[in-house]
Amino acid sequence: MAALAVSGSYERLAIFSNLNAFVLYMLCAIAVMALRARDVRSDGAPFRIPGGALVPVATVLATGWLMYATATRGDLLGLGLILALALLLYGVRRLRLRP
Repeated sequence: MAALAVSGSYERLAIFSNLNAFVLYMLCAIAVMALRARDVRSDGAPFRIPGGALVPVATVLATGWLMYATATRGDLLGLGLILALALLLYGVRRLRLRP
């Protein structure tokens, strides 16, 4: 991101910022589905929204469509590279912390 800030334009930074926000929204919706499937609870009964699993699925589809509709192929490729690098770094860190 620092290299993009120095060499790119504010428009490119804004697009990447929005794409990253969409990814976070998608991950939150996926987490809702995973936590519901595991029946994870805290104190008391969990809050259940009407529509059940339809809402997180619709959220994933809507954010995916918004990403596709607003970004160019190069933007999505750059996002994919950033996500792949982040997953690689996470995997390396996880391997290093194993006993």
